[in-house]
Amino acid sequence: LDARTGYAAPYLRQGFGIVSFVAFSRTERNLMTYQPSGTISFWELRTGEKIKDVETIPDLSPRRITEDLATMLARSQSGLAVVDVNTGALLAEQRQSDLLTIDASPDGSRVFALAGSSSGRTALSQWTYWAGSLARVEAPGAFDLARMTGSLTALAAAESAAYVGDDRGTIVVFPVYGNPSELSRSNLAQPTAVTAWGDR
Repeated sequence: LDARTGYAAPYLRQGFGIVSFVAFSRTERNLMTYQPSGTISFWELRTGEKIKDVETIPDLSPRRITEDLATMLARSQSGLAVVDVNTGALLAEQRQSDLLTIDASPDGSRVFALAGSSSGRTALSQWTYWAGSLARVEAPGAFDLARMTGSLTALAAAESAAYVGDDRGTIVVFPVYGNPSELSRSNLAQPTAVTAWGDR
């Protein structure tokens, strides 16, 4: 859609199957799509010409492309996965059962995940990604979700914090260093998505 007029822009009018994730290049000239079959496609937006296809893991739930446009963070069938978007290669994968949703800092160096836990409550965990390796950060008590009494519905990552929202309108910021703080509590608002940019 054209942001100024709201009308459909005359690009990519031909269908090419089910697409579960889309990312634009910084110039907005090219588009990357991911299909559940495991195909990453690159397109020239204005002409609709396909630049190339890359085969990768099927049935990923992509969440973010890192700022350098080189890697894709996704939820895989077994947990967290980092994929090279140019080759389709799996760079890193970590098992995480009952994974609900994930997000990464804009540079891709920190990954936050909401997942079920042995206590029956949803838990927030942090991972670091560097040079092809995902490592879980053990910080007991750092991300205590007890103040959030509703069902967790949204997660967003900034450079050094995670923003978590629940269906009772509570949004809490969990910084990597320091204490959590509540941004919002409203029984009228039920966040289904949270967007974080930069730091607070």
